Amino acid sequence: MDWISYQAAVAKPLDREELCSLMLNITGIFPGLNWIYQFKQHHPEICTSWPGNLDPKRAQNFNMTNIAYFYKLLKDVYNTYPNILPEHIWNMDEKGVQFRGGRKQSKKYYHLWSMRKSKFYHICSDNLKLMTIIECISPSGLSVPPSFVLSSGPIPSFPDPSFKIAEIATSPNGWTDNEIGTAWFMETFILFANDHKVTDAPVVTAASV
Repeated sequence: MDWISYQAAVAKPLDREELCSLMLNITGIFPGLNWIYQFKQHHPEICTSWPGNLDPKRAQNFNMTNIAYFYKLLKDVYNTYPNILPEHIWNMDEKGVQFRGGRKQSKKYYHLWSMRKSKFYHICSDNLKLMTIIECISPSGLSVPPSFVLSSGPIPSFPDPSFKIAEIATSPNGWTDNEIGTAWFMETFILFANDHKVTDAPVVTAASV
């Protein structure tokens, strides 16, 4: 149970075969066909789900030192500006849309109580063709029009003028890079955020990339 919980917490959850292999190593007896179902009945806190993908580089940087430093910076801002409004708070993220995706992944096991308040991931390197969407939202309900990063090639047109987008960029693999990220921040986000400020307080931005 502890190992299932730990493996899920470090984004390396066990699937059915790995769990049976673990039991074989512990007991020396290969579990029967119905063992997994009996195991779940005896341990209702064990759940199965399809985890989201987590890039190895992101997993490496998601550690206690970086997390503590982030919340220290956030606390310093709120100590200086305790009444900062939602219109000044933003969260930016990017989503890679994978083309020609491979086979569906199997369900993974995790401990319900240990993972109840966190998202569920497994480490998976993306190496297929991508299109990246850059989005940014505020708790006030505002959202920056999305930007798209496409693989190198012609940029498509959008026949529906009501579909508002910020920018379309290209890169060799459809991923964002320092140049594209900086251009989005300077030319799209800052202009949009400043236009929607309601006080002289600073704009707080958290990036999830």
